Amino acid sequence: MSQVQIVDRKLMLDGQPISMISAEIHYWRLEPAIWPNILEAAIDMGLKTVASYVQWHFHEFERGHYDFSGDTDPKRDLVGYLNLVSESGLKIFIRPGPYTFAEWDNYGIPDYVAGFHRLHPEFQSAAANYIQAVCQAIDPYMATRGGPIVMLQTDNMFDLGQHRYDRQLGLLGGEGLFQDYLRDKYQTVEALNDMWSAEYLSFDQAMATTAPDSGDPPSQARFIDFLEFKHAFTMKAATWTISTYREQGVELPLYSNATRDQDPEQMAEVLDLVSLNHYPTRDYAMVPEEHRHLLDHVRLLSGISPIPYIAELESGIWHGYHYTKGLPYPDHYQFMILTVLAGGAVAWTWYMFHDRDNWYMSPVNSRGKKRQEIYSVFKHWTDLVQEVKPEDWSRCSSTGVAFYQPHYAINHPYEISNALYQGGLDFSFHSLTAPGGSPPILFYDGPTWLEESAQRALIKYMEKGGHLIIFQSGPRKDERGAPMNLLDLPRPDGIDSQGYMNTFYKDYMVHLGELEARVELPKSVHLYRDVPGDPILATRVAPRSFLNDNVLEEYAALVALGHEENLVVGFHEPRGTGSLTLLGIPASPELVREIHNYLEIPIPAIPLTGGVQTVLYRSGGDYYLIVLNNGWEDKASEILLDPGIFPPGLYAARDLLREKERKLEVRAGQAFTLTAFTPKKNGTLIRITPLEGGD
Repeated sequence: MSQVQIVDRKLMLDGQPISMISAEIHYWRLEPAIWPNILEAAIDMGLKTVASYVQWHFHEFERGHYDFSGDTDPKRDLVGYLNLVSESGLKIFIRPGPYTFAEWDNYGIPDYVAGFHRLHPEFQSAAANYIQAVCQAIDPYMATRGGPIVMLQTDNMFDLGQHRYDRQLGLLGGEGLFQDYLRDKYQTVEALNDMWSAEYLSFDQAMATTAPDSGDPPSQARFIDFLEFKHAFTMKAATWTISTYREQGVELPLYSNATRDQDPEQMAEVLDLVSLNHYPTRDYAMVPEEHRHLLDHVRLLSGISPIPYIAELESGIWHGYHYTKGLPYPDHYQFMILTVLAGGAVAWTWYMFHDRDNWYMSPVNSRGKKRQEIYSVFKHWTDLVQEVKPEDWSRCSSTGVAFYQPHYAINHPYEISNALYQGGLDFSFHSLTAPGGSPPILFYDGPTWLEESAQRALIKYMEKGGHLIIFQSGPRKDERGAPMNLLDLPRPDGIDSQGYMNTFYKDYMVHLGELEARVELPKSVHLYRDVPGDPILATRVAPRSFLNDNVLEEYAALVALGHEENLVVGFHEPRGTGSLTLLGIPASPELVREIHNYLEIPIPAIPLTGGVQTVLYRSGGDYYLIVLNNGWEDKASEILLDPGIFPPGLYAARDLLREKERKLEVRAGQAFTLTAFTPKKNGTLIRITPLEGGD
């Protein structure tokens, strides 16, 4: 019997890698006569794999009766479609749900179960019957039986069904799973009242707090309980669905898409693969900080899933979204692909590959005709990804940012991550609840609350030699708002703020040993009288921006006042075999760079051109540099590369998108620069290859 396994970020069939760059094709939305045209277009693009939902709502044509052979409607001929896929030499990721979403009625489930949440016995009974029926249909086509199906999605996105099932779940009070969860956790209503600062007479009076009220500890405790309930619910739904498929003899890797209703680290414990959707607006430009946030989502995925796979990468537009998201175009797609590669993704499925109801502007229309201006971009990248093999890349950056799921759930702004992004520096997320490898430098990027186990993870990180950096809001409370300062962080003795008018605004020049870093116009700065370890000093200086020369001249005497020197704004001290650096000042791109230099942590690639992000990967003896330009003008981006990453010698730097090449000489201990042309809202990919014999 054949085996499909996940090995070294690759999907392997009997030891041979399967290309995971694929195309979403919905056979049930197309006339069967068009199926060969669509599959042929995928093959012409160089794809080896396709993907498709199987729609429960459509295939159960009558309650308890299923058609997978096209007897009641030719579009229901799943068996015929799988035969055609097999004959075409393609592999397929099958996505039978139960939930598919897929811009379809009831998210793909039949009307008669739409009124029940995922864990309701009525839903699970019907879903089990459907899973049994669909597995009987697809069993001969699984790769373990010699067929084309190499991976199965157990559900599109496990969610709570909030707002659909609030009353049924007990989120609005009454009796439901939420109350059952509270009973199991607290045992008595008195214990619940104590934690929630409530006066309930019974558990059925408890309602869910789905967002915390900042600064209110009881609200914080209530929100954390809701968050844990939501994660437990989706975990149970996933576990039940996975076990139901396994009971039907499915031995393929199982995957699903992550949502904010899930704890993706928990999901990774029961799924073989956790995937993600990526749907930016046009040019990542219609949502504030969109490019950074979506790039970070992919970074998170790359640290959780054994294959960082985007199950749905934008291709075309859902009807109605063209008003709010804008119409994508060829350069938008290239920028998007470079962005997900920069985040660490190694594979994706283009959703949708073809036009269909409620969806258009895909690379292929609903008749199988190629839309060349888009199709050509996708083909180029299909060929290029198969050439450069991102699944074999490893990140050169050793910078880490601490990740804690509840912070992510409340949409914490991640200000340090933003400073790294604005400075163009690459990093990885490091989980505090499921820690893996330890980066040499770790930035804490969270609010003032953090559960005990996560605080202890930070202590252990320093004991083992890691350098922890905290800006202003270090953890001094637990997740429920109760005091807990396990890191022994001192409170500031004072807080400085800006003047009442811009004439008296100040920048801060932070001194790190012999290094200096400017922080422009910080809203507030924590000041200290006595600190442990080595004090970090700062000087208030005239702002670099905000004042013109005339104002500086007219108010020269006044502006000069208040340039206080040697203000203590933090400290650096050994902790275990590592260290703690606390800075009572907000992070800035300049400051995070100099902290690396202060601690002698190398930065592989630093853009000297503003508004540019860089990521450097290594693959064997080659290096791949991704340069992203999220700005609105073309740039000749100058990138400073760390010589410690590259062995001395001559290299060829080839822009793989513009087919231009230049030679670089790397000398031991000497930093060197590379200039990359990056169009607006786009980027480039450069391969740096050592030249044999120095030729």
